Amino acid sequence: MNKATRILRTVVVGALLAVVAGCGGSSDTSAPEASCSSPGVTADKVEAGVVISDSGSGSDAFSSARAGVNARFRLANANGGVHGRDIEYTWRDDASQPEESVRAANELVQKESVFGILPITTALTGALDGLQKDGVPVVGFALPSWSSYNNLFAYSYISDPTAIGRYFMNAGATKVGFVMTGTAESTTQAAQKYLRAFAAIGLDTTDMTPYVASVDSPTQIMGRLKDVGVDALIGFTVPTDLANLIGAARDIGMPLKATISLTGYDQTVLQSLGQKLAGVSFDVHFRPFESPDAAIDTYRKAMATFSPETQSDQQWAMWGYIYADMFVKGLEVAGDCPTRESFITGLRQVHQYNAGGLIETVDFATNATQPAPCMSFVQINAAGSAFELVNERLCHDGTAGQ
Repeated sequence: MNKATRILRTVVVGALLAVVAGCGGSSDTSAPEASCSSPGVTADKVEAGVVISDSGSGSDAFSSARAGVNARFRLANANGGVHGRDIEYTWRDDASQPEESVRAANELVQKESVFGILPITTALTGALDGLQKDGVPVVGFALPSWSSYNNLFAYSYISDPTAIGRYFMNAGATKVGFVMTGTAESTTQAAQKYLRAFAAIGLDTTDMTPYVASVDSPTQIMGRLKDVGVDALIGFTVPTDLANLIGAARDIGMPLKATISLTGYDQTVLQSLGQKLAGVSFDVHFRPFESPDAAIDTYRKAMATFSPETQSDQQWAMWGYIYADMFVKGLEVAGDCPTRESFITGLRQVHQYNAGGLIETVDFATNATQPAPCMSFVQINAAGSAFELVNERLCHDGTAGQ
């Protein structure tokens, strides 16, 4: 199986020093206790496990996430590790399949004896009961239905989609068509909160319309949406599918006042599909790449230094980086001799976490039940050549918040 080894104890020079100096959250580099015996913990390293959808339906959305994980863990290691230990990780591909996700998690915990799991997948649901029973920390992506697990941490379980509805209304939209890639039950469930939120502010919607590129006609789908008065679109889709649907809308003369894609905010999509997605907007749940900010500079320097093969300005690269930063934070507060229990207890008591300024402040004691009310919005320009910042911060009440 694939294994990524993260050991960097080299002399830090030049630009690397600048990256380390700007890192959000310093690591304690004191010598570790040799007697620590928790799973995945040795005198000089902590072994994590990553379950990622590296293949299967929708996997291209996650493709850059491991580069973000690499950058943050390598940055921590270059700065002396956490309590003197480097962070390494082993990863498994769950092929976007629930049964494979269970197998991957079990293999990482039972065979590889990892300390904790970083999920970068929507398919982990079936493994969560076992991971909680075994007291394994789970840190990373989470669906809203995962919020009841006390061993699981995410910086956002659920955002308040009302702000997205406000964005549509600000654009003059009156009826939003919902489209999705495939027929995944998790996507259908996630969309329900958007339907309810939009209805609550008087914004009309359609039911979810699935689209399978190898089977369905985008022209027919968009024709049906046009016939029922849709003048805006929200895509629970991979970017290529949304590009096909938008292209069909243009071909049949269907004007769209606004289109929002929930995935695809990255430079690789811009380079390959920019012209086809011109005018499409994206909701952003971290500080936008277009925002001039020291936190973004630190992130980009880390990516350039430790994951130079990957374009830094990608949505999932950023999320992978943030997930890894959360794991680093958990190890920091777990103490010199970390246990799974001290990691979970300590991280739950962190009330002011912001990933070094990359996200809005999170309280890990309460955020599982308190949706984030605000987000940013960017849009691909008319030429399809760049993202432009539209709203630095738009909240559920239609204001920029506090």
